[in-house]
Amino acid sequence: MLNKTFRSFSFSLAAPVVASTLLFSSLPSFAFGLSNNSMRSQQLLTQLTANKTYTRELYSIGMPGEILEETPEMLLSYNEATETVYIILETSVSSEIESLNEQELQDKMMAGFQSAFSSEGETQGTITQSKALKYDKHPALEVMVEHKDGTTGNYRMTLVGDRLFILGARTPKQLTLESQEFFNSFLLRSN
Repeated sequence: MLNKTFRSFSFSLAAPVVASTLLFSSLPSFAFGLSNNSMRSQQLLTQLTANKTYTRELYSIGMPGEILEETPEMLLSYNEATETVYIILETSVSSEIESLNEQELQDKMMAGFQSAFSSEGETQGTITQSKALKYDKHPALEVMVEHKDGTTGNYRMTLVGDRLFILGARTPKQLTLESQEFFNSFLLRSN
């Protein structure tokens, strides 16, 4: 039977972009892995079509797997088939952030990620790639992280007005198409 013991950890995005702590559950310990690739592919396809879409005031998103925690600011899920934890966090930021130019904002986002992943604990890791993005005309930053515990994380930060969205996927394996589907499912709602 799969061991579903989840350890909690948190990390701060200390740059002025983020003033709150991101609560995230780490990956469980596994007693087995799937060895049949066709069976794994079929399970992944089934899971992708079974994702539940969550609609909030400002966005909607497809969350793979089982929801572990749901608050007004955060959704956290875990997919057993791909051994991946997913999170979306929404937080408000200072109105001063809105006055920054795009490069200054990208720098603040990167500083936030660097601070979060340089802290001691389970989130500690090295940013291996970063990419400035535009999401629906809004500035965004994506990073890939190799965590100290051997897990791989993919994280995106997007600023929409005075709301900051942080999306993440973390796994002890290789990130799959499912994680890209998760990021691509994030849709802003028009007011």
